[in-house]
Amino acid sequence: MDAPANDRITSKVRAIKFQRDHAPEELTECVAVEELLQIVLNDQLIATLACSPVNLRELAVGYLISEGIIGHIDSVSEPTQTDDGYTVTVKVSARRLVDQGGLAKRVLTSGCAGGRSSTQSPSQPLVVVPVTVRREQLAQLVSRMADSSQVFQQTGGVHSAALCTSEEILFCADDIGRHNAVDKVIGWAVLNNIDLKDKLLVSTGRISAEIVLKAARSRITIVASRGAPTSRALNLARGLSLTVIGFVRGRRMTVYTCSDRCSD
Repeated sequence: MDAPANDRITSKVRAIKFQRDHAPEELTECVAVEELLQIVLNDQLIATLACSPVNLRELAVGYLISEGIIGHIDSVSEPTQTDDGYTVTVKVSARRLVDQGGLAKRVLTSGCAGGRSSTQSPSQPLVVVPVTVRREQLAQLVSRMADSSQVFQQTGGVHSAALCTSEEILFCADDIGRHNAVDKVIGWAVLNNIDLKDKLLVSTGRISAEIVLKAARSRITIVASRGAPTSRALNLARGLSLTVIGFVRGRRMTVYTCSDRCSD
């Protein structure tokens, strides 16, 4: 898949910079672009997400999968621009829904909140698969993910996520929202028929309960980040037999749950 063009997700703005002991400086700054994505499932508007305007098909599919709304897709449209000029729609078709009765409770359209995240956890621990990662490998994966984000280097305004094997990065995504970045890599895997059970999810953002649930619903067993986990995320991860690794910075990292999947 082609990498997104930076000029689609960044914009130049005029600004005035103030610094101690320096005169005000007029300059051109690079900022992250924010647009709205409407996700329509079977002709029903499910959510409106504030996001970076790239990998939108992946974001729509990943959101529906990781929120436990659908288990598979039948078709997904190309993004189409609405008349307002800054809202894009992606239509997904799925004949079978995971939770038909609960779908109405999930429907929320919000230009800022970006949709409602389900709090329902998978009913059973994850299927144990023989996936492990060495600490040195994980450090390299997280470092490569961070280094690959030119948008963050230019703007400081996005999060990154990546889907990996223990040895290589399969796909990276940037977004103004850490949840969105995770959904994009999950959606990419679904659209490309990639089995997620033996993959790793790495990110730059905080590992919250919502991120753990997104991984678990997608059958991912290892989640690692440069950021910190929350207490609820760790409680959920223990019950789901999911490995959570935080503060991955160089060879330093903290393994919080299911440490047998992370070796020397």
